[in-house]
Amino acid sequence: MVGVTVMLHFLEVGRGTSDTILTSAVAQCIKKILVEANTALMEPVMSLEVVSGEEYLPTVLADLSRRRTQIQHIRVRGNSKMVEARTPLAELLGYSKALRTIILKTASFSMTRVTHFL
Repeated sequence: MVGVTVMLHFLEVGRGTSDTILTSAVAQCIKKILVEANTALMEPVMSLEVVSGEEYLPTVLADLSRRRTQIQHIRVRGNSKMVEARTPLAELLGYSKALRTIILKTASFSMTRVTHFL
């Protein structure tokens, strides 16, 4: 976030209160404030095309879902399936290696920048 300042004006802590509990309480308070202020997370989003064999499609889709991916289309390309999706850039770091590992080096992908999540 840019241009946000949070100031704690008063804090009363009881004996034996751990730093972990304090950190958690402060994080919850800040989250509540940000939700009530209608803030939005903006991050780079990539348009992603993944091509793999049909037998690997469930594995590819499961991996993409863990990466906060929004599936746009699934198309047939020859004997393969092509998944068109939008994924946050932060979730794609190391994706090439991960993809080739989970589907035995038989897939390919390409990506281009699209927009920001709001």
